[in-house]
Amino acid sequence: MASRIDALRPFDVAIFNGDLIDGDGRRSGATEQLISDRLEQSKIATNFIDLVGADRNILIAGTGYHTGEAEQFESVAADRFGAELRTRRLVEIGPLRIALRHHLSGGNAPGGSFIALQKQMALWMERTAYGDVRPNLLIHSHRHRYLFCENSLMAALVTPALQ
Repeated sequence: MASRIDALRPFDVAIFNGDLIDGDGRRSGATEQLISDRLEQSKIATNFIDLVGADRNILIAGTGYHTGEAEQFESVAADRFGAELRTRRLVEIGPLRIALRHHLSGGNAPGGSFIALQKQMALWMERTAYGDVRPNLLIHSHRHRYLFCENSLMAALVTPALQ
Protein backbone atom coordinates (compact mmCIF):
# COMPACT_ATOMS: atom_id res chain seq x y z
CA MET A 1 0.00 0.00 0.00
CA ALA A 2 2.86 2.41 0.76
CA SER A 3 4.03 2.27 -2.87
CA ARG A 4 0.51 3.16 -4.08
CA ILE A 5 0.40 6.11 -1.72
CA ASP A 6 3.88 7.21 -2.82
CA ALA A 7 2.76 7.15 -6.45
CA LEU A 8 -0.04 9.61 -5.71
CA ARG A 9 1.92 12.13 -3.63
CA PRO A 10 1.84 14.95 -2.72
CA PHE A 11 -1.47 15.32 -0.87
CA ASP A 12 -2.74 18.75 0.09
CA VAL A 13 -5.71 17.35 2.03
CA ALA A 14 -6.61 13.88 3.32
CA ILE A 15 -10.09 13.07 4.61
CA PHE A 16 -10.53 10.27 7.13
CA ASN A 17 -14.27 9.83 7.37
CA GLY A 18 -14.67 7.84 10.57
CA ASP A 19 -13.93 4.38 11.94
CA LEU A 20 -10.17 4.81 12.00
CA ILE A 21 -10.12 1.72 14.22
CA ASP A 22 -12.20 -1.46 14.27
CA GLY A 23 -12.79 -1.64 18.02
CA ASP A 24 -12.53 -4.50 20.48
CA GLY A 25 -14.65 -6.89 18.39
CA ARG A 26 -16.79 -7.93 21.33
CA ARG A 27 -19.71 -9.11 19.16
CA SER A 28 -17.53 -11.66 17.36
CA GLY A 29 -15.23 -12.41 20.29
CA ALA A 30 -12.49 -10.58 18.35
CA THR A 31 -12.17 -13.58 16.00
CA GLU A 32 -12.19 -11.29 12.93
CA GLN A 33 -9.28 -9.12 14.10
CA LEU A 34 -5.53 -9.41 14.11
CA ILE A 35 -5.32 -6.80 16.89
CA SER A 36 -8.20 -6.16 19.28
CA ASP A 37 -6.43 -3.63 21.52
CA ARG A 38 -7.95 -0.25 20.64
CA LEU A 39 -4.92 1.78 21.70
CA GLU A 40 -2.72 -0.33 19.43
CA GLN A 41 -5.24 0.13 16.62
CA SER A 42 -5.14 3.89 17.26
CA LYS A 43 -1.35 3.86 16.91
CA ILE A 44 -1.63 1.95 13.62
CA ALA A 45 -4.21 4.46 12.34
CA THR A 46 -1.95 7.34 13.37
CA ASN A 47 0.97 5.73 11.55
CA PHE A 48 -1.20 5.37 8.44
CA ILE A 49 -2.20 9.04 8.52
CA ASP A 50 1.46 9.91 8.94
CA LEU A 51 2.32 7.67 5.97
CA VAL A 52 -0.20 9.53 3.79
CA GLY A 53 1.61 12.72 4.74
CA ALA A 54 -1.04 15.26 3.74
CA ASP A 55 -0.52 18.93 4.54
CA ARG A 56 -3.99 18.99 6.14
CA ASN A 57 -5.92 16.10 7.71
CA ILE A 58 -9.68 16.19 8.21
CA LEU A 59 -11.05 13.62 10.66
CA ILE A 60 -14.70 12.76 11.10
CA ALA A 61 -15.83 10.71 14.10
CA GLY A 62 -17.00 7.18 13.37
CA THR A 63 -19.33 4.68 15.00
CA GLY A 64 -19.12 4.19 18.75
CA TYR A 65 -19.08 0.40 18.40
CA HIS A 66 -15.77 0.66 16.56
CA THR A 67 -14.19 3.76 18.06
CA GLY A 68 -15.37 3.63 21.69
CA GLU A 69 -18.75 4.28 23.24
CA ALA A 70 -17.53 5.46 26.65
CA GLU A 71 -14.33 6.93 25.21
CA GLN A 72 -13.14 8.20 21.84
CA PHE A 73 -10.10 6.36 20.50
CA GLU A 74 -10.07 8.39 17.28
CA SER A 75 -9.03 11.35 19.40
CA VAL A 76 -5.55 9.77 19.61
CA ALA A 77 -5.08 10.49 15.90
CA ALA A 78 -6.88 13.83 16.06
CA ASP A 79 -4.61 15.03 18.86
CA ARG A 80 -1.49 13.82 17.09
CA PHE A 81 -2.28 15.81 13.93
CA GLY A 82 -3.96 18.81 15.54
CA ALA A 83 -7.22 17.96 13.79
CA GLU A 84 -10.65 18.74 15.17
CA LEU A 85 -12.72 15.55 15.48
CA ARG A 86 -16.34 16.27 14.54
CA THR A 87 -19.35 14.18 13.55
CA ARG A 88 -20.05 16.22 10.41
CA ARG A 89 -18.40 18.98 8.52
CA LEU A 90 -18.69 21.16 5.42
CA VAL A 91 -15.25 21.84 3.98
CA GLU A 92 -14.07 23.81 0.98
CA ILE A 93 -11.14 22.47 -0.98
CA GLY A 94 -10.50 24.64 -4.01
CA PRO A 95 -13.77 24.88 -5.94
CA LEU A 96 -15.27 21.90 -4.11
CA ARG A 97 -17.66 22.18 -1.18
CA ILE A 98 -17.74 18.78 0.48
CA ALA A 99 -20.26 17.73 3.13
CA LEU A 100 -18.70 15.02 5.30
CA ARG A 101 -20.54 12.72 7.65
CA HIS A 102 -19.69 9.18 8.64
CA HIS A 103 -23.18 7.90 9.36
CA LEU A 104 -25.78 7.10 6.72
CA SER A 105 -29.16 5.66 7.54
CA GLY A 106 -30.84 3.09 5.35
CA GLY A 107 -30.18 -0.23 7.01
CA ASN A 108 -29.07 -3.30 5.14
CA ALA A 109 -32.21 -3.78 3.06
CA PRO A 110 -31.53 -4.13 -0.67
CA GLY A 111 -31.18 -0.64 -2.07
CA GLY A 112 -31.62 0.92 1.37
CA SER A 113 -28.26 2.64 1.47
CA PHE A 114 -28.59 3.92 -2.10
CA ILE A 115 -32.01 5.39 -1.34
CA ALA A 116 -30.62 6.94 1.86
CA LEU A 117 -27.83 8.55 -0.18
CA GLN A 118 -30.35 10.01 -2.64
CA LYS A 119 -32.39 11.22 0.32
CA GLN A 120 -29.35 13.07 1.68
CA MET A 121 -28.98 14.81 -1.66
CA ALA A 122 -32.63 15.86 -1.57
CA LEU A 123 -32.28 17.12 2.01
CA TRP A 124 -29.31 19.29 1.02
CA MET A 125 -31.30 20.71 -1.88
CA GLU A 126 -34.08 21.60 0.55
CA ARG A 127 -31.60 23.17 3.00
CA THR A 128 -30.23 25.45 0.27
CA ALA A 129 -33.73 26.86 -0.17
CA TYR A 130 -33.39 28.11 3.42
CA GLY A 131 -29.97 29.67 2.93
CA ASP A 132 -27.50 26.84 3.55
CA VAL A 133 -24.59 26.58 1.16
CA ARG A 134 -25.05 23.68 -1.25
CA PRO A 135 -22.16 21.23 -1.36
CA ASN A 136 -20.91 19.82 -4.67
CA LEU A 137 -20.12 16.50 -3.05
CA LEU A 138 -21.51 14.47 -0.15
CA ILE A 139 -19.31 11.80 1.40
CA HIS A 140 -20.58 9.21 3.89
CA SER A 141 -18.73 6.10 5.05
CA HIS A 142 -20.83 4.14 7.56
CA ARG A 143 -21.92 1.44 5.13
CA HIS A 144 -19.19 -1.08 4.40
CA ARG A 145 -19.64 -0.89 0.64
CA TYR A 146 -18.99 1.69 -2.07
CA LEU A 147 -21.95 3.60 -3.52
CA PHE A 148 -22.18 6.54 -5.91
CA CYS A 149 -24.99 8.66 -7.31
CA GLU A 150 -25.24 12.10 -8.85
CA ASN A 151 -27.60 14.62 -10.35
CA SER A 152 -26.91 17.80 -12.29
CA LEU A 153 -26.02 19.75 -9.12
CA MET A 154 -24.09 17.38 -6.86
CA ALA A 155 -22.59 13.95 -6.42
CA ALA A 156 -22.79 11.69 -3.38
CA LEU A 157 -20.80 8.65 -2.42
CA VAL A 158 -20.21 6.15 0.32
CA THR A 159 -16.60 5.18 0.92
CA PRO A 160 -15.98 2.03 2.96
CA ALA A 161 -14.14 2.69 6.22
CA LEU A 162 -10.45 1.93 6.76
CA GLN A 163 -10.99 -0.89 9.22
